[in-house]
Amino acid sequence: MRENVEEREASAVFAEAAQLARHIRRAGEDIEVGTLLLPAKTLLGPGELAILAAQGVTTANVHKRPRVAILSTGDELVPLGQTPKPGQIINSNNITLAAQVRQAGAIPVNAGIVPDTMKDTVRALRSLADYDILLTSGGVSVGDFDFVIDAYDSVGIANHFWKVAVKPGKPLAFGVRENGQLVLGLPGNPASSLVSFELFVRPLLRKLLGYANPLRPRVPVTLSEAISKKPGRTHLVRATLERQDTGLLATPLAKQGSGMHRSMACVDCFLELPLDAGDFAAGSTVNALVLGEAL
Repeated sequence: MRENVEEREASAVFAEAAQLARHIRRAGEDIEVGTLLLPAKTLLGPGELAILAAQGVTTANVHKRPRVAILSTGDELVPLGQTPKPGQIINSNNITLAAQVRQAGAIPVNAGIVPDTMKDTVRALRSLADYDILLTSGGVSVGDFDFVIDAYDSVGIANHFWKVAVKPGKPLAFGVRENGQLVLGLPGNPASSLVSFELFVRPLLRKLLGYANPLRPRVPVTLSEAISKKPGRTHLVRATLERQDTGLLATPLAKQGSGMHRSMACVDCFLELPLDAGDFAAGSTVNALVLGEAL
């Protein structure tokens, strides 16, 4: 190595004896002829792109990023930037879902807000048939002004299921349009919408993007405090995580209401409390669906 040589006017002094073939990068030592560069379903990060570029590969077959239309329903909604009047609220779900779609790797498209009428709902659903996936927010429960499920038949969407035994997020629907478009009707409550996306929409998007494992990691955690629960539905409790010598300690957020935006911020995981389970004592071990970079 050059740094181990003392150069003089007409000679050089080596710090150690030279040995044959040391400090030489041999042809093919990195990747031999005939070696598979990258297996299918490999995420192309910096290292993977370096391998392709070094081998002169200029193009690679990749999965198409799905285009996801996001439609919010509700007479009470106004877009961000407009001051809500009495009885109105800002359409925060569109912002949240767009961020989740983008984080999953797909392309979000703001499809706006549709009023709570059957006619408007049908017209909106019909106009959004060209997107790979259609997400609706609100209008899928059993209220007098919930028209999304009833509008499916009118626009050629076959409803495969409606309602799931999950809290928050019970009123969730999944349908398929005649042209193959996947349609998911998410609840209108913001926390319910966020949780439903993580459980049902994100894995779908990751699968369409070619990920070998589309699911969030699930790990055992210890509860820092007791949690009250009624059997009958799987509860997804938003919580923070703290790494300790004995493992991960989970602390539920104080506010867990499905309409509370505070229950969606600074969350590291969803604690998965099984459908048939009752109360959990402090110190209990439960599974957690880990979000983002929490690990």
